Amino acid sequence: MTDTKTYKAKQLADLTGVTVRTLHHYDSIGLLPARRGPNGYREYGEADLERLREVLLWRGLGTPLAAIARYVHATGELRREALETQRTLLVAQARVVGDQLEALEQMEVQERWGDTEAYRVSQRRAASRTPEQWRQIREEGRRLEVDMAALMQRGHTPTATEALELAEQMRLHIDRWFYPCSHAMHGQLAEMYMTDGRFRDHYEALSPGLAGFVAAAIVENQRSNR
Repeated sequence: MTDTKTYKAKQLADLTGVTVRTLHHYDSIGLLPARRGPNGYREYGEADLERLREVLLWRGLGTPLAAIARYVHATGELRREALETQRTLLVAQARVVGDQLEALEQMEVQERWGDTEAYRVSQRRAASRTPEQWRQIREEGRRLEVDMAALMQRGHTPTATEALELAEQMRLHIDRWFYPCSHAMHGQLAEMYMTDGRFRDHYEALSPGLAGFVAAAIVENQRSNR
């Protein structure tokens, strides 16, 4: 299929966040060859845009350019192996990010509520968990985040019944695994998700706008349960 839309190098750079100089380099090494328009300027099509996005995903995983070139040009079984490799790396990266976020939440909780019974409960519970329980906690938390992102992407508002139900499940997840989490305390956590850049970046990386969506759903769930 022939591309129906073309992009100049500057347009492609603006769409993907790379520099024009980077595009020129990718062209020179054959990673993302550009066509030349009638005026001699580099031009790219939709297929090039998709390939560049794949290249940037590999780069985000720390993959060298030489290896990326093999992956994006691969076909058949090699292509499937490349995609499986990418999936494995992404899963490992998600696990690391999840562990980092969990540690960050514990640090924030200690700073805000370290002298409370809730914090002491969380410490006792954490000390008795098995590796399998930690895995379950991570998977449950990630599923709730993904489900909330899917709601937002389908056009639901944070006050929709489905969003409030997920917000309540998030609260119960904390209450079950970490410390007694009242609706009022959950509302304080929602504020932290918006004001602390590390939490905000975590949600925004999953889906732009998700931090505000989750916080608003939690606050509305708190309001409706007063």
